[in-house]
Amino acid sequence: MKTSAALPAVGLFVTVAAQACWPWQVADEEFGNAIPEKEDLMVRIGGDDADLTEPAGLVSVNGALDPYIEDGCAEDLCQEESGGEWFYVDGEVYQLTRAAKWYVNGGLEVTLGWIDAILDQPYTEKTEDGYMWGPWAESLSRIQFQFVMEKERAGAFTFELDGKNVNAEAGEPWMPIVWGDVDASDEPHASTGTIVIDYSAVHAIDTAYPTPDAGRIVYDFDVREHPFIVDAAFEGFATPDGQVIDALYAYTRYDEGMAGELLFTLDADVWPEDGPDGLLETLAVESRWTAEGEGEGDASATGGTLDVEGSLVDELSLEECWAAQDCLFYETFAEVRAGYSDDTPDTVVEECGSAARCPLF
Repeated sequence: MKTSAALPAVGLFVTVAAQACWPWQVADEEFGNAIPEKEDLMVRIGGDDADLTEPAGLVSVNGALDPYIEDGCAEDLCQEESGGEWFYVDGEVYQLTRAAKWYVNGGLEVTLGWIDAILDQPYTEKTEDGYMWGPWAESLSRIQFQFVMEKERAGAFTFELDGKNVNAEAGEPWMPIVWGDVDASDEPHASTGTIVIDYSAVHAIDTAYPTPDAGRIVYDFDVREHPFIVDAAFEGFATPDGQVIDALYAYTRYDEGMAGELLFTLDADVWPEDGPDGLLETLAVESRWTAEGEGEGDASATGGTLDVEGSLVDELSLEECWAAQDCLFYETFAEVRAGYSDDTPDTVVEECGSAARCPLF
């Protein structure tokens, strides 16, 4: 369900400046200071602040890695890549957490990047309570934009990025694509508020727009002081494989470092492993990690079609811990359990490593 966040680019630096009044007139500083920094809203996993260069879940075998394999759960050869041997290293919960990071961050990084770029440009028009930028359009784009930010009361602001087709008839209304509100504190960018991104609106404006994304994401955040809180609700979000998913993500950053936790639930057709069968499972994941990146997590799947070696079960759960060494997040403990709705006791399906290797929080 990785979102590409592929909304149209915002080419403001020439277009808006050319339409704005001269000399260079930018919005009052309090408008920009009310908007949170994207680095404060985005999920940051300790020790994993950059893309890993190797394929997710795999690492090349070498002498330095051997002790970690022997001391953890990564014992079986996974596959061969580029003529070399690769071993499975990253655990399932860690990989789910890392994937969720991308789902949540994609829209935030693009949207806040737009807003920062817009507020750095001269406004086109001063309104009664704020400013308006635009309209503008990218070269060859069928969508034109305008951005409005207004002050509702002391410290409280609203903003809206609107679009319409470049061939729209005169008087046709603008359609909101991104909108939200912020309540600022005394410190710059330390605020609480909401950001909504409506991917479906882009397709409504330009039915030929080349992205599979649809639905919308609603972010609620509070980054006035630690712990920072960011919640993301994916509503009717369409994935490239055609599924429509509703999901909830709740992220907490404990302090100035990258220690944090992430909880999320989603309904999706994720089982059986050999391909979807049209029945939805509910997946729930809870993970937390230190500033260095070691962590622990729990995942469970219920509903739909869950089977263990051909026998249906009511719940599959996984408890997992991982360590961090040189950007390698290797599994140190894992236990998979099958649960049943009747009196049948839970059974351990698979287990490796030792719970003694789990980090202390």
